[in-house]
Order: sequence, then C-alpha cells, then structure tokens
Amino acid sequence: MIKLNIGGKKFCTTKETLLSSQSTFFVGLLGGKFGNYVDEKGYYFIDRDGELFAPILGFMRTGELIIPDSMPMERIIKEIDYYGIESLLSFVNQRTTDTPNMGETYFISRIKSTLTKNSDGTSCKIDRVLVKANILILYFSNNTIDIWIYKGITFHWIKLLSFSSPLESDLKGMICSISKHSINNQTYKIILSIYSNNTVVSYKIYLDYMHLRTNQFEEIIKKLEHNIDFIHFFLNTFYLACISKDGFITIFDVSNFESKALNISNNQKITQIGQDIDHSLFFGTDRGIVYGVKQSPQRGWGWIIEEIYKLNDPEFFLSSFGYSSSSGGNGGGGSSSPSMASKFENILQLNNFNDGQGDQEYITFITGCSVKGTTPKLLMAIGTHDGHIHFAHKSLSGNDKFQFAAKFCVGINDPITKIILTEGVLVTGQTEKGVVKTYQYLLKNKLSGPATQCVSARHSHHFTNCTKSIYYSDILLFKIYTDLHFASQDYQALLGNIKSTVEGKSDKVGGRKKLQYNQMSVMVDTNNTLFLFPNSQKSLKADDMSPIYNYQAPIAKINLIDLTPVTNIVCVTFGGCEPNLNDQSYQLLTIHESLEIYCWDLKEIDKRFV
Repeated sequence: MIKLNIGGKKFCTTKETLLSSQSTFFVGLLGGKFGNYVDEKGYYFIDRDGELFAPILGFMRTGELIIPDSMPMERIIKEIDYYGIESLLSFVNQRTTDTPNMGETYFISRIKSTLTKNSDGTSCKIDRVLVKANILILYFSNNTIDIWIYKGITFHWIKLLSFSSPLESDLKGMICSISKHSINNQTYKIILSIYSNNTVVSYKIYLDYMHLRTNQFEEIIKKLEHNIDFIHFFLNTFYLACISKDGFITIFDVSNFESKALNISNNQKITQIGQDIDHSLFFGTDRGIVYGVKQSPQRGWGWIIEEIYKLNDPEFFLSSFGYSSSSGGNGGGGSSSPSMASKFENILQLNNFNDGQGDQEYITFITGCSVKGTTPKLLMAIGTHDGHIHFAHKSLSGNDKFQFAAKFCVGINDPITKIILTEGVLVTGQTEKGVVKTYQYLLKNKLSGPATQCVSARHSHHFTNCTKSIYYSDILLFKIYTDLHFASQDYQALLGNIKSTVEGKSDKVGGRKKLQYNQMSVMVDTNNTLFLFPNSQKSLKADDMSPIYNYQAPIAKINLIDLTPVTNIVCVTFGGCEPNLNDQSYQLLTIHESLEIYCWDLKEIDKRFV
C-alpha cells in the first residue's frame, strides 16, 4: 500500500498502479532517487495540487481520463508533465493542441442529459434532434421530449421544459415551427408535431421568454384513416400536411386542427416531400412527377393537386432561366469554344435523356429555395434513385410550372439521400454510398447560356487526409455570421446592403458576389476526429469559377472531447433579440451516444471559409 499526501489531499493506492503509467516522477520517488519523503504516518508528501492529481490517479487505475467541467485543461496538462506521464501527455496534447487547437479555441459548453435508461432497462438514446433559432428539441427513445433554449446572458443552454409523448409505437419523425415577435425577435410560440403510424401529435407551446417559462401548453392528438410517412408545415405554418406513401394526404388547419382529405390518382407512390420549402407543399412520386398542393380561388379556396414538373420531359425544357439550345445538342454548356468547354464542365446533354423507366425516375429527395432579384424565382432540386439531381425553377409570381435548368451527376446508380440548395446557385448532393458533390450553376450571359461546374467532390470511404475509417458523414447549411439578425444591423453600412441573386446582378465586394449561406461537409472517423470541408465560399467570383482542388482539404479538424460515437451534428444560427442581443447563438452541436451534446464555436469555422 502506497499512501500519498499531495498538497494536503490524501490518497491510497498501490505501487503497481503508480508505475503502470511509466511515470518518471513515481519511478524516481519509489526507487529512492529523491530521498525519503515519508512522514511519521507513512505518507509521501508531494507539494502539488491534490485536486488536480485525482483525475490523473483515475487514469492510472482505469486507463480513462475523466476531467470535471470546473477543472481547466491547462492546469491538468502541467500536472501531467510534472509527473512525467508521457503516454497521457501525448494523448491530451493530441486532443487539445492539434492544428487547429479546436478543444481549446472552439469548445463552448456541454449539455448533459439526466436520462440514462429506458423503462425496459436498455440504454436510452436520442432519436431525433431539431433546431429552430435558439430552440433545441430532443426526442429520446423512452418518448421523453426535452426543449432547451440558449441564453447568451449566461452563455449556456437552459432546459425550458420536459414532457412525455403519448405515442404508442416508435417515432417516425417530427417537425417544428416557431413564431417570433417582429419587434424584438423573441420566440413566443412553438408548434411541434410528431408522428408514428397513423397518429400525429401536435403541441402548441406559448413562451414567457423573459422568465423562461411556458404560459400555455396544449396537446392535440389526431388518429387518421391512413398511415403517415411524411409531415410538413406550409403556408407560413397555417397548415400541416400528413402524407402517406400510398398517395393519401390529410391537411390540418393549425388554428383549430380541422382536416381535409386528398389523394393522388394513377396508383402512384409518394416517395419524398419537399424539404425546406416553407410556403409550398411539393411531393415527388415513383414515376418522376412532382406535384404541388395549393388552394384554388376558383373552387372556393378548396385544395387541389396539380402536376408542376416531370423528370426528363421535353415539355419542361424551355427555360427563361438561361437555358438555350445550342449547336451539338448542348443545352447548358455556355460557349462552344474549345477553351470554354475545357474550363467549364458541361453536364447537361440532351442525348442523355431517355424515357426514364424504373429506378431512374424514382424521386428520393426534393428541396428548394427562393432568390430575390429583378425577377424573384423559386428554385427546386430533385434527387433520384440513379444518383442524379435535376435543377428547375419557376417565377414566384404567377401560376407557371417549373422549368428545367440543369442536370447534375453525383453518383452512378447510387440514390441521392440529401440535397442542399442555396442561391448562387450552389447545389450539393449526398448519396447513399457517401459520395458528396457540389455544383455551381452560373448564368454568365443570356446569349451563351449557363455554365456549370463541379466545385467540390469527395467520398467518405476514400478520404486521403484520414487514416481511420469514417463512420458518420453529412452535409450542412448555415447562415453566414454577418447575415444574422443582429449583424445585418451592425454591418449594414459595411456590407452595403449586399444581396445575392442568381442573375449575377447583385452588389459585390472586391468583384465577388456576396452569399448568405455557407455549405459544408462533416465527417467523423473512428478516432472521433471531426473533419469539416467547405462546399462553398463566402464570395464566389462573378466572372470565373474556382478550381475544384480549393475545396478538397478540410478547413478545420476537431478532436472531439466525448469519445462515444457521434449520432448527429446540427448548426445553430440565431442572431439574438433586441435590445441587448445577448441571446446570439452561432454554434455547431455534436450529439453523442452518451446523451451528451457538445457546443462548438461556429464563428471560428465561418472565418475559415475563403
């Protein structure tokens, strides 16, 4: 038995434990090289901080280093160095001083969950994560729902409320919408909907933002006559659509949850609904047709379903967006000169289109965004089962259908699982096998037509910067820091009220168009190192396209503190509330199997975009 008195704090351990870590200090101490430091009670006295030694001794005993939140890492490192534990020192330095020093520079805070077990004794897990403004919603496997709010005045997340869901089967999905005061940007209402099988449960939660409490909590349970595979808020959250793959649609008026039933004909299967399109309800089918649901004034504002786009159909090829049919059958290649052809990748070739039988027209993902300008447009990107993305557009005014603009290849017979679309135009697609490609669509002028180029390409299984295998990958979209609510006021004069439009007629900084959003890829390897890659730049050249290799190296690398597997990664971009703006939240959150969530400073990542 070895007894230690370190700065007045006493420990009892064994000689084998102290020597197991090959500590040069304890090898010398127990070997008598430092003389006899034993007092009358048999304690070795060491004039160091005993509180800091406790986690080091824990590492010697178990091989696991557990550091309390209140204990600064810098002081721990000094103690490890003093005791000469090289193996532990190299491990800690690798995780905290690697380039860039993410653990020290970017780490903000940690959210700890009190849940550990389900009712059957199995380990609890986080099934779903939603983020809106500075609101974080977690759905756990034991049907518990936690709602957190970020308060910048205390610089951490505060649990607003926790309640149980009445769902009797596993959760299939959830969506959320929030309402904010137009004067001070404070959240005052949350509408949350969850669903499973044929049941949808909605919550109306009214907040007292100043006192961090709820003024009103209402739960609405609806059982439908059909299964629910998708749900979507649209028309400014006035309506909630519940959709089955068999073509049945139930639309609820959110104010009173009265419903209206619809269905599509021709025995088509609904395979995906439009993501991130708040004002409209679009859905795609296994026959490559995209339908829109809208109210018809001619039918007493009743709901109607109309075909708005069909893949590979010549009816939708004519386009005022910049598409022109040039010689040789090239529709999107711009100039026919050899130098221009070598500079820009020509993706659209009409002879590649066919009848699209089978999986080719099976729609797997739909997303969209609106762009401002002299002619405001709604853009739509459609992913298919064969690994292609179809890019189309329509005017925001009028009832015209979508028109074809370009077609991008991400994978070969590799289904598209996610798409990010931003003005610029930048389209990023991710496939089932881990391929990620970003294409830029640029209208140089209306005479030569548009130019398209792949500006980023990578594969999670063939990542040359990583010696470990990748087990988590995703593509993320986040707002640029200077375009947040508070920054738009503070930096308006500096930025000159810059707006980005797809026509390229926007204001510019240094000859470059200013974008409002950044796109990035995230990958986590088995060593729990998070790599972040740029899929876009803050500023794109107005007259040229950047080489693809500029996007291939990671802009940041985070050695994650929690060594349990990552289950989800999300971005939080909220500008704050008037008048003090303290509630600004600009963070990257990593969610782990341990049920802990780590918050990283997204501003530092945003700065690394070119």
